[in-house]
Amino acid sequence: MKMRYIFISLLVMICVGLSVTYSYIGVGDITDIDMTEYNDKFKQVSDYLDGLDKITQNSEKLKAFEKKSKCKVYVIGDEFYDSNVGNSIKHQDVLFDYYKNGKYTAKIVFPGQQEKIKGIYYQVKKRIFISFAMMAVLMTGIIAVIYISYIRPFNTLQDFAKQIAKGNLDMPLKVYKNNYFGAFTESFDIMREELAKAKKGEYEANKSKKELVAELSHDIKTPVATIKAMCEVIPFQTKDEKVIEKTEIIGRKADVIDSLITDMFHATLEELKVLKVNPAEELSTIIIPMIKQMDYFGKIHIHGECPECLIYADKLRLNQVIDNVINNSYKYADTDIDIDFSEITEAEREGIVITLHDYGNGVSDEDMPLITEKFYRGANSDGCEGSGLGLYLSQLFMSEMEGELNCYNDNGFVVKIIIKKVR
Repeated sequence: MKMRYIFISLLVMICVGLSVTYSYIGVGDITDIDMTEYNDKFKQVSDYLDGLDKITQNSEKLKAFEKKSKCKVYVIGDEFYDSNVGNSIKHQDVLFDYYKNGKYTAKIVFPGQQEKIKGIYYQVKKRIFISFAMMAVLMTGIIAVIYISYIRPFNTLQDFAKQIAKGNLDMPLKVYKNNYFGAFTESFDIMREELAKAKKGEYEANKSKKELVAELSHDIKTPVATIKAMCEVIPFQTKDEKVIEKTEIIGRKADVIDSLITDMFHATLEELKVLKVNPAEELSTIIIPMIKQMDYFGKIHIHGECPECLIYADKLRLNQVIDNVINNSYKYADTDIDIDFSEITEAEREGIVITLHDYGNGVSDEDMPLITEKFYRGANSDGCEGSGLGLYLSQLFMSEMEGELNCYNDNGFVVKIIIKKVR
């Protein structure tokens, strides 16, 4: 729906509401008096009074007739005659003089303009209320359309941007049907895909460099080892002090080269261990929001309550652990994920246990012992993007936080994250 259609609809709605309200208010000329109608009523009352032997102001029979005929009869000589007649004139009632046997006997009064105005006023209020209620309902509908078509997509983009900022490039951006910003939203999802490709390409390039360094380091170590071996043999085959001295120098330099190559080799393979983990005391209430923010597809089901206590954890790294485990379930199982909480209360240790259980095919018995190894990917990873670092880093982080990460199969794949409690 185009924006201009919404504004046109809103304008039409307001015009219709005002027109209806105006038509309700225009109920006719309230100053009109139908004297023919009043004369007929007066004749009916006169005929009734003519049939009475005596007209008494407060007789029950007269009161009943007044109520039925919607009129008032004020008898001359009554105590309140003058005040009643005065009030009737003040209220713009219609008054008739009644003569019986040629003698002025009473005033016959019919409700006039005041009662009519009250009735019209009530009807106008009622109809204005109905008109504005209808306008309020229509306005609510327009606001709902504006929210669904314009505001909600931006809220979705805001959450999407947060995930991108965290480096989560696996979460697709949901595009709503008939979204006015459909092309704009889709461009963000294309950007995510391109960033994911660029990230993967960067990773592959870095991995290739590391592998090249590791291979060269290994290849260089072989001739260096040969040089060192020759330096050890030469002193036994010559008595020349100068040769022996130079051989010792070569041997020491070869040791330096060997040490540098070894450091470079291990730094390349263990480079990821420089990721810092700074555990501290945190409230366990941080866990549930971490899990809920990963529920992109509505497949996460939390059972039970997370025990409230102090835990020993790095908030950032714990969030990465939960992200890695849940993303693996999304990627390899694509089923519902049940999450349970329990506690360890042993004498030697206390902790919170988070059990994440998906219902995919699990991991083969051959792959299970290796799934937390660096760069290792199981047989079920064919066709799925990944680097083989998720569970490796998760176990590394949990170890640095004095916790544990255990994996096993049980009608699907199960991961238990054990977080240390602060005593």
